[in-house]
Amino acid sequence: MINTYRINPGLDHYACITDLLGRQGKLKEALEFIQDMPIKPDSGIWGTLLSACKIHHNLEIAEHAAYHLLQLEPHAAAPYVEMANIYASARDWNGVAAMRKKMKSKQVTKSPGQSVIQVDGKCRSFTVEDRCHSEGLQIFETLDCLVLQLKDEIDLLAPEEPLS
Repeated sequence: MINTYRINPGLDHYACITDLLGRQGKLKEALEFIQDMPIKPDSGIWGTLLSACKIHHNLEIAEHAAYHLLQLEPHAAAPYVEMANIYASARDWNGVAAMRKKMKSKQVTKSPGQSVIQVDGKCRSFTVEDRCHSEGLQIFETLDCLVLQLKDEIDLLAPEEPLS
């Protein structure tokens, strides 16, 4: 790029290489690439690595990427949520709780998720933890039952290893 086209790579070029390595699951190589960059990595690069860690279930490198990302953007909700999800997928409930506690202590808030469905030609929207729906009690009882069933199914598919 430099020799042929006389273009010095910028952060967007480094982010692309990080993304390519991350998509291939080459997370150690991606981290080494970031550490060897001649310019300081930005939040986009660390966020790209964190997302790849989520896909490939690499908690160690995810924690490293999240640390740097949170240094750059301490009040952005996405890194906390992403890290909490990574901990949850690793069944590290203490890690999930720690991320939520950090968010609360730094007063970081996330916009609630919203779903929209069409029933009988009418659009209905649902917001996370919205308890104002006319059939809210029945909806949340059903959801609680589904969550318990899913947890049971997950435990059947991948039982936790006994502690030694």
